[in-house]
Amino acid sequence: MTNSKIYYTKTTLKKERGWTDKNISVFLGQHDLERPNPTYKNASPMLLYLIEKVVKVEDSAEFKTRSKTRQKGAQKAVETKTKKILDYINGLTITLEVLNHNEVIKKSCEHYNDRQMEINSYYFASPSSDILFLHRICVNYLRHCCSSYEYNLWRIFGKVGVGPAYVILKIKILTEIARVYPILKDECDRQAAPYKTEESDAAKESLAFSLR
Repeated sequence: MTNSKIYYTKTTLKKERGWTDKNISVFLGQHDLERPNPTYKNASPMLLYLIEKVVKVEDSAEFKTRSKTRQKGAQKAVETKTKKILDYINGLTITLEVLNHNEVIKKSCEHYNDRQMEINSYYFASPSSDILFLHRICVNYLRHCCSSYEYNLWRIFGKVGVGPAYVILKIKILTEIARVYPILKDECDRQAAPYKTEESDAAKESLAFSLR
């Protein structure tokens, strides 16, 4: 079988070779062959394009220029969306519900124990538990239940730029917890430590966007 008799399906062109419907229409025009769909009897027929013709078009200067322009446009769209989400997170003012120390411990233990019961675990917390353990669950309780953390996670979920945005959000909330509850600062620093390098990179990325 010669190369001229080997075909790409339209689906292959789009999913594996990065073609768009527009480029197919402009550069390839009418399909070269049509065959029944081998998987779904009642589906639309497969549209086939000669590999020889596809490769020739892909090697052309006009196609390469058009593809580069499209890639630049797509990258610009990603940058715009990322800037928007980072601007949103950087502009947040974090506020916390202020409780006395004993109340924080009591509510944190209750919150932790409720979650343990949900997963059928019976390792419960009490005000007499290990102090470092208590500080950990207190920070977690304040972050999840006494701040806008959960709401803002929902706001950024699935958005372009969510990775650096999440890191910045978590660092900001941990910083505020440490400010309002100084006794928990060491635990806040411990939880923030793994994100510090990522946070620095995210901050640089955010700064780069702001300078454009």
